[in-house]
Amino acid sequence: MDYSFLDKIPGAITKGPRHVKVIKKAKTARKTRDEEESDKVRERSGGRCEIEVKGTRCRRRGFHVHHRLAGNGQRGRNDSALAKNKDHACSQCHQKITDGDLVHVKGHAYRERPLGKGEQ
Repeated sequence: MDYSFLDKIPGAITKGPRHVKVIKKAKTARKTRDEEESDKVRERSGGRCEIEVKGTRCRRRGFHVHHRLAGNGQRGRNDSALAKNKDHACSQCHQKITDGDLVHVKGHAYRERPLGKGEQ
């Protein structure tokens, strides 16, 4: 069989005369909606963490784009992908949110989760 067509497929290799494997699909130059909206979040924040606790905004540098609307397989899809449903967060604030220590209230405002019985 003629495998000359593989020269036109980026990242394609042949293993043996009868096996063809594409190891890497060519990534399109077009960004996904989720990536475009995350860029808007980074621009909106000016590179700073947007998380507010007790009316005070965090002063650290933002590294993570936090999806407020999430769920099993839902992050980055539908309304979760929109910039209005994301926050730019520093590592510390993002960890507190994912651990459940900070709970979303409204906008960029969060509150500390009250301790339950037996917690210190």
